[in-house]
Amino acid sequence: MVISFFGVLSLGGCNEPSPPTEGPPIAKEQSQAAIDKGAVETDIDWDHPFPRGVEQDSVEAASGSVPFDVVSPAALPLGQPDLIQTAPPDAYPEGEGAVVFVYHTKDYGNVLVEESTPGDITVEHLVEVADSLGAPSPGSDGTPQGPDPMQIVTLGDAKGLLVQDAGIGRITWVQGGLLFDIKGDEITPEQVIDLASELGGEIDKQLGTKG
Repeated sequence: MVISFFGVLSLGGCNEPSPPTEGPPIAKEQSQAAIDKGAVETDIDWDHPFPRGVEQDSVEAASGSVPFDVVSPAALPLGQPDLIQTAPPDAYPEGEGAVVFVYHTKDYGNVLVEESTPGDITVEHLVEVADSLGAPSPGSDGTPQGPDPMQIVTLGDAKGLLVQDAGIGRITWVQGGLLFDIKGDEITPEQVIDLASELGGEIDKQLGTKG
């Protein structure tokens, strides 16, 4: 399973984005009810996360199909991607877009690394979501049980929103003018933080966002 944590953000899972009339897909595709519940997503196609997505044969090809420089995740310990997809051209308003790297791994399970234009999502927005929805559920005695389901974690110079449930983690952050999202069906919170930290270093190197 994978966590759909964005009732307020509605940073939906890597399902195909909605048509542009519905707003930026990553910011609009989940229903408010699903967001409020912090529901668990079960409908992600781990082989082709964008049903109408365009397959790309390289990072360079993907960069030519979206309005931003795609950050290569090659430094991550995930091996070569099994698929690179860009969102279909009609899924985003002009000047926006998304790319997803699909991995089927032994150590992490199925993993999706998504990069997109951020729309109206900011670091401040992520912090607000964590502050408003991050408290653990109370147990029978009224005391909090387990880790915070949503919390802000440090990724070098960036801050990410970590969402965790049943031992599965997902993380989203804004860096270099882009929105990044890493999720999987078996990946632990610790693993997803490590991957995001490594990718954060690559973002600085490849986009020159540090120093």
